[in-house]
Amino acid sequence: MSGTLKHREDRSAVSMTGTLKHTEDSSAASVSGTLTHSENRSAASMSGTLKDREDRSLASMSGTLKHTEDRSVASIGGTLKHREDRSAASMSGTLKHSEDRSAASMSGILKHSEDRSAASMSGTLKHSEDRSAASMS
Repeated sequence: MSGTLKHREDRSAVSMTGTLKHTEDSSAASVSGTLTHSENRSAASMSGTLKDREDRSLASMSGTLKHTEDRSVASIGGTLKHREDRSAASMSGTLKHSEDRSAASMSGILKHSEDRSAASMSGTLKHSEDRSAASMS
């Protein structure tokens, strides 16, 4: 047909006027300059903000870091907020992290010691947890 593609078999792509819609097991959908990849522990990157969801993988960007993992959120742009099972850490120059039986409070220097992860910052946040690192300055 002219100008219209009809989808006639399983796992094929439908493409229409500058917009690609791809429905497949672990495929990407790219629509008007925005990449949305949702499957298989992949990253979704949208307009200057990196969002990495899954498997303790690395999220690194300049300006805003948003790392959403199993039940933890670390957001930093001068402010680090780490929320896990029943713990909240909020900092603006001072980090207070209170978790099951660990607490770290420092001014200007963040030391996060958890099961097998450590984050150390003095103007630079380094979050290393289970073969992953989130680094920003």
